Amino acid sequence: MNRLFGAKSSAPKPTLNSAISNVDGRIESIDVKLSKLNAELTTYQQRLAKMRDGPGKSAIKQKALKVLQQRKMYESQRDQLQQQSWNMEQAGMMQDNLKNTMTTVDAMKTTTKELKKQYGKVNIDKIEKLQDEMADLMDMGNDIQESISRSYDVPEDVDEAELDAELEALGEEVELNGIGESEGVPAFMVDETNKIPDFVDEPPEQGKVKEAAGFKSICDLLGFLSKSVNCTSAFPTKRIGKHRTKQHRQAVQTRGIYHGLPVFPENLEGLTAIVTGANGISGQHMLRVLAQNPQRWKKIYCLSRRPPAIPGGLPNHAEHIPLDFLKKPSEIAEVLKQHNVKADHVFFYSYIQIDPKEGAGLWSNAEEMSKVNTELLTNFLESLPLADIKPKRIMLQTGAKYYGIHIGPSSTPNEEDDPRVLIEPNFYYPQQDYLSQYCQKHGIGWNEARPSFILGAVPDAAMNLCYPLALYATICKRLGEPLRYPGDLVAWEAQQDQSSAMLNGYLEEWMVLADHVANEAFNAADDSAFTWGKFWPKLADWYGIEYTRPDPDAKYNEIKTRNETPRGFGPPATIRYTFLLTEWAKRPEVDKAWKEIAHEYDLTERELRDVDRIFPFTDLALTMPVALNFSMNKARKRGWHGFVDSSECILEVFEDFVKLKMLPPVPKVNVKFA
Repeated sequence: MNRLFGAKSSAPKPTLNSAISNVDGRIESIDVKLSKLNAELTTYQQRLAKMRDGPGKSAIKQKALKVLQQRKMYESQRDQLQQQSWNMEQAGMMQDNLKNTMTTVDAMKTTTKELKKQYGKVNIDKIEKLQDEMADLMDMGNDIQESISRSYDVPEDVDEAELDAELEALGEEVELNGIGESEGVPAFMVDETNKIPDFVDEPPEQGKVKEAAGFKSICDLLGFLSKSVNCTSAFPTKRIGKHRTKQHRQAVQTRGIYHGLPVFPENLEGLTAIVTGANGISGQHMLRVLAQNPQRWKKIYCLSRRPPAIPGGLPNHAEHIPLDFLKKPSEIAEVLKQHNVKADHVFFYSYIQIDPKEGAGLWSNAEEMSKVNTELLTNFLESLPLADIKPKRIMLQTGAKYYGIHIGPSSTPNEEDDPRVLIEPNFYYPQQDYLSQYCQKHGIGWNEARPSFILGAVPDAAMNLCYPLALYATICKRLGEPLRYPGDLVAWEAQQDQSSAMLNGYLEEWMVLADHVANEAFNAADDSAFTWGKFWPKLADWYGIEYTRPDPDAKYNEIKTRNETPRGFGPPATIRYTFLLTEWAKRPEVDKAWKEIAHEYDLTERELRDVDRIFPFTDLALTMPVALNFSMNKARKRGWHGFVDSSECILEVFEDFVKLKMLPPVPKVNVKFA
């Protein structure tokens, strides 16, 4: 019979909770698919808005309609599943209410029996007698207090006007005798406004007494409060937009060339972090920042295809896990679970530079850049719940392209609430949208950081401003040539904010640990005034060589940016240059000089490789004819005070490249900083 009808199943029957969990899991799966469809639909909508009518627009419209149909199908399935889940939850609530009711009734019966038993032992007559005795004792106590508090021999007919006259006469007598200047003045009447505190060892300099009450002197006097404190600043209570700041003192510290860094509470410890793209310029320096405090960050997971190149190796509390975020979320999650990864905070830096279109600029293949880099983020985020990872905060780093500076002149200063530039696809926008939606769905906080040209040293020097500069100065010195500036006077004098990779890391650590800045984007800049006109002489001094300024009579090559500008009005910019470093690096004498230098100092790169991949980024920075001014007002108002001299940072980055055996030692013939 069993062969015909089967044996009776011994498996446990499904419960209501397990059924609800299964349905909720299917809903979450559909939500992930809907999020990807919404991001894809947004991209199509932006492209349709900018295209003229024709076959191309019709094809894009058909793709958008197919995506829309898929979204409607998934939304219908989700609605049905949500209704099923709600029905099962109602049934579960009714079942729970019935159980609670039966428990309540049993408890009331038991309590009633106990109350009857206890009240049977109480004698109300004895309680009333006790109350009467206590009232008598209280009356007796009041009589005693009234008796011993009577006044003795105090006249009751004193005239108040006479007392006022006597007080006024006493004041005149004080003025006449110069009581305020005598040595016998009581301590409580002495004005100590200008008195130097007892803990100051040295007497004040002549004419400097008033300055002791100033901000700097107060900071110096308060320095004894903490070894890490350089200064403390008080902020009055005021309203800034919808944010209200309370009066408080804020401790800051200095680490090497980096000043005004936050001081975190000592009890903030035992945190874990994920750093993606850990072998890149930003991820590696974020690792260096977190590794400075192993008590606060007990474990750092470095996720990247290649391990970070840290001189001396990874810190003991850091672990590299090789991962490719272009793989499926389930595959990524499996690797994370194998390594038992947990994270309080996530720092996302993963990025892929797509090859540009033939003969076009570095970011010309905008559509492919947007597709690939958005996929990096979505695959990683979708893997987190599959690996049971729910961080408190996720930090996404984007950059200056958010403001369209790679397209043409943008509105300056660049502020975080500037409108998006929709001239072409920009992967920063779908990344930001997806991150916000994901975090809202899962109850997680997020932050976004937007740096300018990033200053840092890593083995892969692509899109690195500093490495080509150091190569240029090194080879010019070997060839006995002056340090020629390639741009024109406009680029020479244009304000250009730089972003130290280390200072970015300090800022981004503060962002994720500060509760009051959750779900906000911040610019990330050194807040240091920087122009090529001021930096170029410094660079020449470090190497002990001559330099040239822009020659107004020179013959310049010209490139105009697009007619449609990111700022939305006005003419395009004109980039003018006499030569490019990319062209200079291909000269035979330059290649020969570098081979000699590399052999002499046993450097890792014996030839100038990947010239077209490494040098164009620096060419862009050197010839940029528009200001790049990142406003740090928002971060400062929230309590961030970090600062570094960008020129000083560039020199430190050069020396980091020396440690990586990518550059010979910097001569440092003449080094001066304010």
